[in-house]
Amino acid sequence: MSSSVDSGVEAHGGSSIATMEIISRTDTDSASSGEDGPPNVPPSPPPLLPPVAPPSPPPPPPLPSPEHHPAPREEHEEDYFADDEEEEEEEEQERE
Repeated sequence: MSSSVDSGVEAHGGSSIATMEIISRTDTDSASSGEDGPPNVPPSPPPLLPPVAPPSPPPPPPLPSPEHHPAPREEHEEDYFADDEEEEEEEEQERE
């Protein structure tokens, strides 16, 4: 019975020692990482740019596609621009 207990204790003891060695190495790595920390900080800001860029591109593509289909109708385009001019004139009159 006592022999099995000893083996159990040894197992735990071995684990503790191994763990302590790993922790010691980790601490050393942490120290090194700390020095490398500043250089690694710049990479963090760049990720903010990607999220902002993706949202912008998606909206433009859908709009150009529909406009290209009616584009063949030149008459329709002229009417469209005429409406814009009329609206602009109305807005100017309202401002006065």
